[in-house]
Amino acid sequence: EILEIKTIRLRLFYLFGEYDEAGKLVKDVLGLHNRFPSIAYHGKILGDVLYIGLTAAVLGCSNPHESDEWNAIAESTLKTFEQLACHSEWNFAHRVELMKAEIAYFAQYDDEGALKHYKAA
Repeated sequence: EILEIKTIRLRLFYLFGEYDEAGKLVKDVLGLHNRFPSIAYHGKILGDVLYIGLTAAVLGCSNPHESDEWNAIAESTLKTFEQLACHSEWNFAHRVELMKAEIAYFAQYDDEGALKHYKAA
């Protein structure tokens, strides 16, 4: 239950632009993933991987002291969705494009690249 509460709050903080608070929850959720690896692929958790990656993309550019850590989380999320898209493109390809768009926009400051990926998502 506690993991479910954390992931719901993570989504809400991200959606309402409270990225620092979302970042705290990302670290909590990833800590739980590391302690209990079997939950990482549970359906509820997999759905929250997107919000983990999106939060990381935003914080990678807004928090210079931790940008390497956040950018690594965003890239890891992208790789996860790329792997999943190989098995179920219709279910994950749009998430790949959304992660690419957010990384392009926030981490690479590439507006044109971001727009291309947003449209593809």
